[in-house]
Amino acid sequence: MLGEINILFGEVVDINDDEKLFRCRVSINGYTDEIETEDLPWYYPFGNKKLPESGDTVGVIIFDQVITSGFYTDSINLKVNIDDNDYVNYVELFNKDFNGTNAKLTFKQSKGIELVYGDSSLNVTKEKSVLASGSSEVEVNDNNIKLGAKAEEPVLLGQKTIDLLSDIIDVITEISKEFSATSQEMITWTSACATPFTAAMLPTVSGIMGSMTAISTKVQTLKVKLDTLKSNKVLTE
Repeated sequence: MLGEINILFGEVVDINDDEKLFRCRVSINGYTDEIETEDLPWYYPFGNKKLPESGDTVGVIIFDQVITSGFYTDSINLKVNIDDNDYVNYVELFNKDFNGTNAKLTFKQSKGIELVYGDSSLNVTKEKSVLASGSSEVEVNDNNIKLGAKAEEPVLLGQKTIDLLSDIIDVITEISKEFSATSQEMITWTSACATPFTAAMLPTVSGIMGSMTAISTKVQTLKVKLDTLKSNKVLTE
């Protein structure tokens, strides 16, 4: 038999449990006034393993007025700023400060599930999920994935883009070869039919041929570098 069950209320004064059993010490007005903090009993969590903050008010469950053992409840001095429409369905699963940085996991009807830690957050609703850190943001919804809070431009498909650029380079190369071949024929013709007119054309035709050869070499060099455009980590469909 458990005997008489008593629920008292007190202030958490110590959460540094060396055994890491999520225990805490609680100062209970009228019951532990004459007991030093280090001599207070350790109370075990009731229902879940969630440490309160020092200074929080918790309920303490004891039996037969014996305060040397018992269980503590969740903090009851929860203060949240929520709209009336969110109040009924509001759930706070976690809320704790770590070295001055707050970590919180909540559910609101209007905003869904929110996980916030410092400047980083994850928000999950029925329509979308948004991962944010500082000014950076990634949104995933049923229709698309947005990289950036103001994302509007479509992302190129890596391999298809490279294939298209490769085809363009091949076309430029073929055009350059055709120009070079035509220029060579014109040089041969102007040399065979030496006249003041053809002599004047020869430097121009030779220049065109040299430019086409240089272009062909340059675009082939660029073609070799196309694979460097692909990411080794990020994939898309």
